[in-house]
Amino acid sequence: MRPSRMKRKPRIPEGEFEAVIGMPKTQELMNINEKWHRVTVPFIIKRPRSKDIIVVNFYATIDSTISSNLILLFENILGNIRPTLYNLDKLEGRTVKALVVHRIDKKGNTWENMIAARKNVRRRNRHQSLFK
Repeated sequence: MRPSRMKRKPRIPEGEFEAVIGMPKTQELMNINEKWHRVTVPFIIKRPRSKDIIVVNFYATIDSTISSNLILLFENILGNIRPTLYNLDKLEGRTVKALVVHRIDKKGNTWENMIAARKNVRRRNRHQSLFK
């Protein structure tokens, strides 16, 4: 009898975390009849208590439709910009709020899955001037 392997546990709980976007990467892949591009956008999350650094990737395909996950990511972080200005380099280094959920694979392992991000709006101290 083969011993059962330990299932992978998530490194962070589900929720919204402050994250810094790392360097996005594109990869050309080949399907049966067509080429397509997969985009990987790494979100670097520093756990507040332990100071551990966790990288959770956002995956999307390059697609010109308005419902594309990549276009929604751009708009949530950069605001509404003209489609001709979508440039992955504009995402790198930005501090955002990233929404992480868990995904359980067929073997029962639990993985972190980054599904959305938005601008990180810092709250102002109530005594701080709005004009600074």
